[in-house]
Amino acid sequence: MFSKSSQPDSRLSRYDHLIVHVTATPPDQDLDDTDIDRMHRARRFNSCGYNALIKRDGTWLDSDMGALTRPIGKSGAHVGNCGPGWNERSFGISLVGGVDASNRPQHNATPKQMDTLAKGLRRFLELYPGDPDSVIVMGHRDLIRRTSGSAKACPCFDIIPWWQEHSKTVSAPEEISRGGEPSLVDRPPFWTVASGDTLSEIAQVTGVSIDEMKELNPEIYNLDLIAVGQIIRLT
Repeated sequence: MFSKSSQPDSRLSRYDHLIVHVTATPPDQDLDDTDIDRMHRARRFNSCGYNALIKRDGTWLDSDMGALTRPIGKSGAHVGNCGPGWNERSFGISLVGGVDASNRPQHNATPKQMDTLAKGLRRFLELYPGDPDSVIVMGHRDLIRRTSGSAKACPCFDIIPWWQEHSKTVSAPEEISRGGEPSLVDRPPFWTVASGDTLSEIAQVTGVSIDEMKELNPEIYNLDLIAVGQIIRLT
């Protein structure tokens, strides 16, 4: 996964964004770099447009490993619909999967893929030669919203709150006890929605109003329709 060196990697200095994608293939297709390279060439790319690929079994593939991904330190070809310059400044990582058997968008990444994604993002930031806090992690659809490109579901999940939870550790953060009085001191940065949770109950337990939650989570389309497993930012 990237260079085995513990020293800063000068090749990474050109990137100030890490953009996460999916290959938009069903979960029964465990594609590898040769498959994606062939698919991208069929679309008249020079080669695979992603800088890294994560297979269904969690295997990370990049050019340092001899994979047919876009070489680390080179411009990718993965966010051309977001306007000029973005392929040059962003490192593209793609998870194999992202649609169901009927080709509809679906967050179907395996736990191993998500674990590898967290480790790969952290490894990139460990090797980054500048200030790692200056690197922005987002999904393709987040960049599309920012640049007003043609809408896409990719990568089919909200990576911004997910990454804020996983940026330091793979394990989930300590959560608030569902009961008792809210405490500003004990309040963790996130709430993971459990079965039966409502916004009003979360607000009562945490002391964060519904309006505050909506303001803190602009990337979530509709907080009135929360789902089990959804992560809500509280601070």
